[in-house]
Amino acid sequence: MQIGYNPSTTTSILRDKEKQIDVFQGVNHHLTLHFPENAVGTYAVFLDYAQLSLTVVPAAGAKVELFAFVVASSLQVATKLQASHTSVNVHLIGLQYEGASVQMQGSIDIAPWVEKVAGQLLEEVIVVGNAKHTFLQPLLKVASPDVQASHGARIHKLSSEQLFYMQSKGIALSSAIQMLTWAYMEQILGHFELTNEERKKFDEFLP
Repeated sequence: MQIGYNPSTTTSILRDKEKQIDVFQGVNHHLTLHFPENAVGTYAVFLDYAQLSLTVVPAAGAKVELFAFVVASSLQVATKLQASHTSVNVHLIGLQYEGASVQMQGSIDIAPWVEKVAGQLLEEVIVVGNAKHTFLQPLLKVASPDVQASHGARIHKLSSEQLFYMQSKGIALSSAIQMLTWAYMEQILGHFELTNEERKKFDEFLP
């Protein structure tokens, strides 16, 4: 299990059973992520006022889970399925709070010669307050008939009823917002074995 902070590398390889989290803050970066043959890997990226262009290239037989948590940032994820018997699950979550903007563009490109491949892409944004600018564009390019693929986008607004209920129990509004937002972040962090100290470092991504 690795956590990288503003890594400067432009190419990374995740071996079998490896899990990795990268954090980018205040930078503009491009990264190509490779998964070797038959590798099972999990990767997550956290963006805070950053721009990232991420290219994902799984080799034959690779099984990939890829997550992102995006705060006031721009993210492009291009997944290239060019080998058979591969699968990828891409889940991008954006946090849209007052005065900030979120842009997410994910794509899965499936080559015509591949067989037995699967690709799922989901983009979600959680809106806190009045959204300034939100841009979602999930793209699915399928050129092979032997695939299972899906894509979608969702926009959620924090429930005013839940916030009111939590406040009625003596929880401050700011704390209630953080607790509800953390539940979305946990959808990503739950895939990684982190210490309490490591988890606390992700508090700064909460509004």
